[in-house]
Order: sequence, then C-alpha cells, then structure tokens
Amino acid sequence: MVCCILFIGLPSFAAPSGNIVEVTKRLRLSSAEAMPPKDYFIDVGTKHGINEGSVLEVKRVILAMDRFSGMGRHFIPIVLGELRVVAAGEYSSIARVHSQRSLDQLPSMDYSVFMLGDSVEMKSALPFQP
Repeated sequence: MVCCILFIGLPSFAAPSGNIVEVTKRLRLSSAEAMPPKDYFIDVGTKHGINEGSVLEVKRVILAMDRFSGMGRHFIPIVLGELRVVAAGEYSSIARVHSQRSLDQLPSMDYSVFMLGDSVEMKSALPFQP
C-alpha cells in the first residue's frame, strides 16, 4: 500500500534570509563631527516580509578543516550580532547595527565586524512596535 500526501499552496514559515551586499559610511567633515553610522544594504525587502524596524541576525560561516582524521570539512555558523532595518524597499533594505557580540564572545577570526557576504535572517516574525 502506497500513501502519498501532497502539500500544495501551503505558505512557507521559514524566516526571511539574505546577505549583506554593500556597506557604506559617510565621511565626517571635521574631527568635531560625530562618527556617522555605517549603512548595510541587504538583499531582502518587503516582498520577503522585512519592514522598517525589523531586527535581523547576522551570521558568518567559518570553515574548519579536519586535518587529523582527514574526514572532511566542518561548517560552523557564528552569530556576530544584529541589524535593525531603517529603510525597506520591495527587494532590498538598509540596516544599521543594533547590537554586536564582543570580541571575547567570538572565536578567533580575521574580521569580527559585519562585512560584505555575511548572511542575515529575520530574528522575529513579530511586527515592529515603536
């Protein structure tokens, strides 16, 4: 007896995810001026469920080679911190740092700041309440 169940037209409950595709920072004109924040452009927007105020978790995958047993590679996801969306378009958004893990909470890596190519994922599916 063969039983087959089809799931057609069910909504996806996966959290929206994407990548940091550009990082910009305005230059300050004098030393008296405060340091301007960095803007992180991400490749997800309102069509993916991202809105102004959404909090996104930033992750980087670190590759660990098993040189002792020769059994291959291990991919370890590291959570670096969070971004908060300040502007959301249909397919892309602009976010700024909401929180970052301190260096003593992170494994040793070349760059501990958010950078191009880091993945982002919606932290909560709940709507933003100012």
